[in-house]
Amino acid sequence: HLAGDPGQGEGALEGAKAAYGQPLALRRRLDKAEVILSLGDDFLSGGDPEAIAAFTAPRAPQEPVKAMNRLWVLEGPLTLTGAKADQRFPVRPSELAALAFALARELGLPLPAGASVPDVAAPKALPAEAWRRLIADLKAAGPAAVVLCGEAMPAEAHVAAALLNAMLG
Repeated sequence: HLAGDPGQGEGALEGAKAAYGQPLALRRRLDKAEVILSLGDDFLSGGDPEAIAAFTAPRAPQEPVKAMNRLWVLEGPLTLTGAKADQRFPVRPSELAALAFALARELGLPLPAGASVPDVAAPKALPAEAWRRLIADLKAAGPAAVVLCGEAMPAEAHVAAALLNAMLG
């Protein structure tokens, strides 16, 4: 769901270097995503037409039986992506990394070789029922889930997003 490309914001580059061993810019590939979790990534704001098209295509199905993708957004101030979300929760950007690591811990999926997850508590930013539904939604989607992290987010949040993507397949 993500492809490497050189160049991006400092936190994103530092996070990619920590997660992948080199500073990469990640391109969003949402064409097969059934569940999208955005950690402060306003990908619908117009800067990535390919991601916008891939996100919107399943939301206007030509076949009545085709399932629509689901968008979860955890972000600070409301963005266009947040406004289009199926589920949106306001979260301080400084708390997104801890929230993503808590999500990785609670998913209960195998960690990639050599990876570890900090011991962090479940977030208070999301109601308990929403937290359980998010975990269930990501688990059910597995490799058809993708976690995006905004360029302005700190490196730790990018590392957590990379870990979640690796865990989900």
